[in-house]
Amino acid sequence: QLAFFPPTPCRYVKVRVLGKPGKGIAEVGLFRNPPAWRKPASVRGEEGDNLALGRPVFSSPWEQGWPPERSVDGRTSYRDGYWAGAAPPPQWLVVDLGEAKRISRARIYFYAGDQRAYAFSLEGSLDGRSWELLADFSREPRPAAPKGLQVTFGPLRARYVKITVTKNTANTSAHIAELQVYAG
Repeated sequence: QLAFFPPTPCRYVKVRVLGKPGKGIAEVGLFRNPPAWRKPASVRGEEGDNLALGRPVFSSPWEQGWPPERSVDGRTSYRDGYWAGAAPPPQWLVVDLGEAKRISRARIYFYAGDQRAYAFSLEGSLDGRSWELLADFSREPRPAAPKGLQVTFGPLRARYVKITVTKNTANTSAHIAELQVYAG
């Protein structure tokens, strides 16, 4: 079905299909600023500038009420909210750093409310189409911890950083409270 509306200046377009393919309802949103997306006042932390903080973020389908913007809002505690990728795995999250940066570290704050672990891979890209593997823990789950999981890799120039969660030892959803990316 076609929808017409007057020309609207916007920066972001959100399209979501609810229901089964071909039988669902499409939801379209136009925004000058993403909804519920508040860029934190400070970007300086003890590890340096978090390049992902407040940046545009995209993901595979997520659970209602747990959008990807929660993964770059500066809140590292899962108690303050997190992105919840909808089951089944794999679920992915991509942050746009705005321009190519030389990166060498990431810190991932998974949901750490119990003894669960996550299997995942981390990739970088200049164009969002061709990806280079930065770290691969997709076969060997890493335990979630309140202090986050630090991942280091050889320096790489990337504009986009992608995390793909392939397993959660507690259930079938991915849960990321914060994805931080650092220069190096």
